[in-house]
Amino acid sequence: MRNRCPICGELTEYEVKVGDETLHLHRACACEREEKAKDDAKHKSIEKAEKARDIINDGYLNMKFVEWTFEKDDLTNEKTTNRLKNYCSKWDEMKKKNIGLYLFGNTGSGKTFYASAIANYLRKELNEYVLIGSSSAFVQEMFGDFGRNRKLMEYKITHYPLMVIDDLGTESRSEFNMSSLEQIIDLRLGANLPLIVTSNYSPKDLYADGGLLEERIKSRLSEMCVPLVVTKEDRRKGKAVERSK
Repeated sequence: MRNRCPICGELTEYEVKVGDETLHLHRACACEREEKAKDDAKHKSIEKAEKARDIINDGYLNMKFVEWTFEKDDLTNEKTTNRLKNYCSKWDEMKKKNIGLYLFGNTGSGKTFYASAIANYLRKELNEYVLIGSSSAFVQEMFGDFGRNRKLMEYKITHYPLMVIDDLGTESRSEFNMSSLEQIIDLRLGANLPLIVTSNYSPKDLYADGGLLEERIKSRLSEMCVPLVVTKEDRRKGKAVERSK
C-alpha cells in the first residue's frame, strides 16, 4: 500500500514500472506544495527587496529622490497626480512607444517630486531599473574624473528602462556642459527608451537665447517628451509657513 500524508491524506509516492521492477517515487502532497509555495514567495520577496536596494545604489545619483513617492503626495494638484499615476499604470505601453515627459513650471511646484514618484513607483512596484539625477550630476558622472565612469554611464543611459534628468536649464551654460548634455540626450534618444525631464523653463523658453547646441538639445527633447505644465503654489513656501506655525 502506498504511503499517504497523515495531515492532508494525499499520496506521497507513486509507482513507475521499469521492466519487471516497480519503483516507488516521491510525490509532493498538498502540505508540501503549500510549504514550497510559501518558500518561493519568501525568496521572491527577498530578491525583490535586494533588487530595489541595488536599483537605488546603482541608478539614483542623489538619495533625495528616494524620499518622494505618490503615497506622500498632498494632492494639492490632484489633476496632475492622476495624470502621472495613469502614466505609470500604462508603463508597458509608454516604454514600448518611447513616450517621455517634460515637466515644467515655477520653482517649488512639485516637478521633482512627481518625477521621483514615477521613478519610485517603477522601482518598487515593477522592479524596473531607473537612472535619475540632475543635469549637472549626469555631466559630472559621464565626463568628470577624466571620464572614468563613462562606459558604465553609457550602458545605464542606453539600457535602463527609465531615465530622469532633473532641473534642466539650471546648469552652467558653458560649451562643455551643453556639448555633454547633447551627447547624453543623444544616447538616450538612440536607445529608444523613455526620458523624463524637469525644468523651470517651458520647452519654448528653455535656452531661449542659446546657440546651435542648445537648439539641438531642444529639438531632441521635443521628439522624446510630451510637455506637461505643473502649476501650483510653491510647496517649499508652504512647508516654511507650517514650520513657522
